[in-house]
Amino acid sequence: MVGGDEARRKPDPEGARAILERRGVLPPQAVLVGDSLIDLQMARAAPLRFVAVGWGLVAPERLAGAGAAAIVRTASELAAALGM
Repeated sequence: MVGGDEARRKPDPEGARAILERRGVLPPQAVLVGDSLIDLQMARAAPLRFVAVGWGLVAPERLAGAGAAAIVRTASELAAALGM
């Protein structure tokens, strides 16, 4: 999800909520996978379960310090966190 004209920019949860609504998915059924503090803030605001990836914009330690409960460091770990 990126910022644009279709919704307010992250961390406002409007865009995430609109996508879920269009797909008929309730927030407890969804997971937001992200790599930034903004993603974590949006997940909290939506509210959505958040899985942080450790290969993106923000160091995993910083995401953990901000309260990210699930941090994965590989694609295999991400698949497992998503139950795949």
